[in-house]
Amino acid sequence: MLGLSLIAVRSPLASLGSSVASSPLSTTVSASGIATRLWNNNVERDQHENYASLYAIVKATESLEKAYTRDVISKTEYVFPLSVMCAHLITRVY
Repeated sequence: MLGLSLIAVRSPLASLGSSVASSPLSTTVSASGIATRLWNNNVERDQHENYASLYAIVKATESLEKAYTRDVISKTEYVFPLSVMCAHLITRVY
C-alpha cells in the first residue's frame, strides 16, 4: 500500500523563482518582459492567498479521492489526510 503523509500546500508563486519581485503591498510577476501587479493592498493579497489555498486543498482532495477509489490507499490512509485538509479549509474560510 502507498502511505500518504500530509500534503504540503505551496504558494503558486513559489514555482516562479527569481522572476517574482515582492514589496509590502504588491507583487509583480514578469512574464516576457511584461510586469503585472497581482494586488494593490493587503486585503487583495489575503484574498489571493485564500484562493490559492482553496485551490491547493481541492486539488489535493481530488488526488486523494482518486487514490482511494482505485484502492491504492486504505480507508484509514484516506480519512486522516482528508480530515486534516477539511480542517485547513475551515480555518481558511472562517
